[in-house]
Formats: sequence, structure tokens, C-alpha cells
Amino acid sequence: MSKLICEFCSSEFTLKSNLNRHQKRTRYCLKLQGKLQKEEEEILVCKCGKEFSRRDSLKRHKANFCTFEESTPTAGSQVDVVRMFEILADVAKSTGNTVTKTTNNNNTINLQPITHQYMKEEGNRLLTKEVVIQGSQPKIAGRVLKPRIRIADKSRNKIEYMDEEGKKSTDSKGLVRQFYTAIDEKNTELIDEAYEEIRNVADELAARGSILTSNYTDVLREGMALQEMLIAIKNIRDDISDEKSEKLMKTTIKEIVG
Repeated sequence: MSKLICEFCSSEFTLKSNLNRHQKRTRYCLKLQGKLQKEEEEILVCKCGKEFSRRDSLKRHKANFCTFEESTPTAGSQVDVVRMFEILADVAKSTGNTVTKTTNNNNTINLQPITHQYMKEEGNRLLTKEVVIQGSQPKIAGRVLKPRIRIADKSRNKIEYMDEEGKKSTDSKGLVRQFYTAIDEKNTELIDEAYEEIRNVADELAARGSILTSNYTDVLREGMALQEMLIAIKNIRDDISDEKSEKLMKTTIKEIVG
């Protein structure tokens, strides 16, 4: 059966009716068509150059993390700077333990922060109908998140990364939860489309009296797998623990640590 390709987002379909419905109702495709205004987020920029999407995050950053000085240095502050370099010189002459620790911290500090916007844009870019049919969402998570983490202990799947506020975090489960939240809208749309196609195939097989064939059983199995994946991802998003969501969580973390 030949495939029909959406001219706007390159999604593939087997039925013309599904393609038409997709182009009329799917939000990310409508955005590409220019028929739906893309959601705009206010970007707040600190004087040090770091960007934030929430005012409370910017305020917390300024209070606890930002070292940017707005005022012009005075003679007294220049003396303080000289004293600072003297202290650093003394540290460099010491045993080196502090220097080693600082280097390790810098490995985390130099990482780019993992923001909701980054996960949404990169995740949605890689997410396709083939991916959801194959249940490969954990692999997409690995491809998106791996470049922005540091492996602290691979044997125990321990990671470090910079969160949206520019703060170091080791919460791997929280990161997975944030990723699946970021791609939830498109993931749900793709699974719904794939499930509808599978249901149409099942209806066609039933109309031909092929309910007892292995093809019909395989189609039903594919449909059940899609729905189970959809539920597992939403349970992770909502922090609801069950057997399937826990299994998906572990699989995703392994893909990230890889």
C-alpha cells in the first residue's frame, strides 16, 4: 500500500481520509501551515546574559547565583580583586585537592541548561509516527538529553545536569518526567493518528471475515501497545507509579546514560 506524505510536516499516512483529518486538526501541522499562531513565551534576560521564561526563576537567579555587578568598580573594590588573585595563587600552590574539586564542578557548570523549550523543540523534531509505533520514545529522550548531561556514575545510572534555573541537579527521574511532559502534546497526537489507522485496518480485516487470522491479532496487539505506551508516558508525567511506567522510566534513564 502506497504511503501518503503530508506536504507540511512530512508525516506519513496510508489513507487519504487520515491525511485530510491530520492537516485540518493536528496542532503542530497547523502551525507549520500558518493557520495556527505559534505560542509565544516571554523571554526574560538577566544582565549577565542568562535567559528565563519565568519571573520567579529570574528573581531567584539574581538573588542566589548571578555574580554580575552593575556598578563601576571603586578603588576599594579593585583592592579586593587584587586580594582575590592573591588567595587564588595561594590555593594553586597547595596540595591541589581544591583545584581538582573546582575542575569537577566546572564540568557541570559548563553544561548547557536543559530547559522545557529545548526539550519540546528537539523532542518534537525527532518524534515521528514511526517512532511512536515502534515505542522508541526512550531513544528520542537519549538523543535529546545526552548532549547536556554529565555521567557521574554510569554503573548506577547517576547523572548531573544544569536545570532551567541554571542550578546543578542529579534528579534523573525528574528529568525524564520533564521530557515526557515537554513532548506530551505531539506524542499524544501521533499515537492517536497511528491508533486510528490501526483501527481502520482492523475494521477492513473484520469486513473481509479475517478476524481469526494472525494478521488481525497482530493489528490488535499493535493497537494495545500504543495505548499502553500513551498511558505509561502520561503516568510518568503526572508522577503516578505503576509497573509499566516504572519500566519505561528505567528504560529511558538507561538510554540517557547510554
